Amino acid sequence: MFNSYNLDLFSGQDRSSQPSAYPVHGPGAVYSQPHISGGGHGHLQMTHAIGLLCFTTGLRARRVLALMHNHGLAVDLVDALTVEFEGGALGVIGGTSNVRPAQLDLQISCAAGGISLDMIAAKGQIRGTAGQIEALDLTNDAGYPGAAPADNLVDLVLGHGTNGSPGEVGWRTVEVLDAAYRSARAGGQAVLINDLYS
Repeated sequence: MFNSYNLDLFSGQDRSSQPSAYPVHGPGAVYSQPHISGGGHGHLQMTHAIGLLCFTTGLRARRVLALMHNHGLAVDLVDALTVEFEGGALGVIGGTSNVRPAQLDLQISCAAGGISLDMIAAKGQIRGTAGQIEALDLTNDAGYPGAAPADNLVDLVLGHGTNGSPGEVGWRTVEVLDAAYRSARAGGQAVLINDLYS
């Protein structure tokens, strides 16, 4: 799940008046125009939640059922996805861009236990079947690592470090989003990932 506040951007407001929000310039009305941005909350925020899920689990979606609501905007504001993964695992991914504070959570459960990650608070836990809990501290000196992918890209271009963002994770994320937007346009009908390639 990824909840955040981007209602202003989806309404065409720039945020350029906010000190230090954008060091060079704001996005203008880009996020409010689907012919430029492709969509709203899905493209701007759900990418993070889906990418985190694919990166953490290694799963690939098989089919997606989605509903999205614009609430009077030209782009989606609220998204709800049900995903069947290859191998039979099921997942629910959702979020909205009209709430504060931001929340980016991942919960994975199975017969052997589970893991919960709160990426904004940089905390997590692993749960075992006997009730044991191992706390995870995900903090770094900078807090939420929002700039980490861009910093990693710069390091790679300069010939330093290793790729922390495998291309396959991005590919799987785009598959889920493409299927989700198609499903939402079809009133929530299931879209098979394989059909995206035919």
